[in-house]
Amino acid sequence: MKGQLREELETRFEREARLLALLNHPRIVSVFDADYCEDGRPYYVMELVDGHPLGQLVKDGGPVAERLACEILK
Repeated sequence: MKGQLREELETRFEREARLLALLNHPRIVSVFDADYCEDGRPYYVMELVDGHPLGQLVKDGGPVAERLACEILK
């Protein structure tokens, strides 16, 4: 079972990597490549975006102001 699950996860990772590479939008981080580390862990090579993680924004300031939340969702 573990082998089959691993194979399904790898197939899903590779399919998602191909789809992510096709996306091109100013509000979506570009994915340039995907591969596996020597120990088998998968990784994406993504565009570096200047800014702060949304989770950190919420953690630092509590609830996000309605106006900022609307901008983020756009």
